Amino acid sequence: MTALEWDPGMAVGLDLVDDQHKGLFAMINDLSAADVASLPRSEISRMIRRFYDYTVEHFRTEESLMDHATYPYYFAQVTEHLSCSAQALEFHRKLLAGDSFDFSVFLEFIVHWFKEHTLGIDQTLTCHLRERGLI
Repeated sequence: MTALEWDPGMAVGLDLVDDQHKGLFAMINDLSAADVASLPRSEISRMIRRFYDYTVEHFRTEESLMDHATYPYYFAQVTEHLSCSAQALEFHRKLLAGDSFDFSVFLEFIVHWFKEHTLGIDQTLTCHLRERGLI
């Protein structure tokens, strides 16, 4: 079962960002398939770490396109990015520590977060990029 499907309404209009979003969705879908396949914890750990690393790279890309002085949602974006990364890192920590870890809760979190984020605040980035002549 696919956890996320790309919706053209999620596009911000810059190929680099949109391609990264699609890459994140593919990773989330891989994680969803891993849950169904009941892979070993070590493999799930590797996938979560890869997801975390890619989110950090993607968020850095988005934030580099934002002019903090003129983009009114800059701090909201950065706060949301930090929250997502911190949650993924905390899930990963629990998994590695052998703590109680409900993989379905992790999947539910990232699926919901990325749907809401790409359809929500990321859409304000489109206007900002247009104003800056980047799209």
